[in-house]
Amino acid sequence: MAVGIRKWCLSASVLAGYYHSMAIGLHGQLYVWGCNNMGQLGTGTKQPELQPVQLRFQTHTPMVDVSAGAMHCMAIAR
Repeated sequence: MAVGIRKWCLSASVLAGYYHSMAIGLHGQLYVWGCNNMGQLGTGTKQPELQPVQLRFQTHTPMVDVSAGAMHCMAIAR
């Protein structure tokens, strides 16, 4: 589910990989967008995301840090 720009623009952190980006919202929610040909966004597909998509986790644990490389993303939960 894509979210509007107003919903995610208040972010605590934004990070860019090679052709993809991630942001942590003010409440620890994780958003991803960009190229996804290797599944680097973690959305469960290899489709690119042109707008930020919020990743949802079973534990609902807030994210506190993100990191990205050329073809991967990582997030650290609280």
